[in-house]
Amino acid sequence: MDLWPEEIESLIRSLRGVTAEPFTVNLWVTDFDPGGETLQRVEYDRQMARLKPFYDELGVSLPEFKPVELPTFDVQIEALLDARPPVFSFVFGVPSPRILQTCRERGILTLGTATTVLEALALEAAGVDGIVVSGAEAGGHRTSFCARRRNLSPVPLPSYNWLRLRSRFPSWLQAGLLRDVE
Repeated sequence: MDLWPEEIESLIRSLRGVTAEPFTVNLWVTDFDPGGETLQRVEYDRQMARLKPFYDELGVSLPEFKPVELPTFDVQIEALLDARPPVFSFVFGVPSPRILQTCRERGILTLGTATTVLEALALEAAGVDGIVVSGAEAGGHRTSFCARRRNLSPVPLPSYNWLRLRSRFPSWLQAGLLRDVE
């Protein structure tokens, strides 16, 4: 979610105005892959040169270089904590102990997303209120933070079953397609 603090506050106010039911606000703990936050023109041009033949083949122009200017998690989280949504969900990492403690103090439930057993263990150790197990089936992307992409199983079901049997935390499987395995 690339909302600035005032937009987060406005969104939460709006949601409270249309429902008395609980809702969640989701943030990315890690904003970029390593180095992604400092993309320089030289690197951009180097990468675009590799893609140029494809653009030429399609008869379209290369996109212009535009430095990324998005709010950071550190800026967003303070607005979220002040606005106190009923539930704070997050992907790509684990918030700091201070943030999780502030959520507990303010009555904000926390849901972390795990794509591997290792990530579920990290979330459990951090003391989140629930874990969402996510795989490639959940929109075609993986919100991993403890493993390199090439080491990930494409199916979250084994992680989910392990978590459901072992963990004291409520957990949910986020996926588009499932098959009956029981």
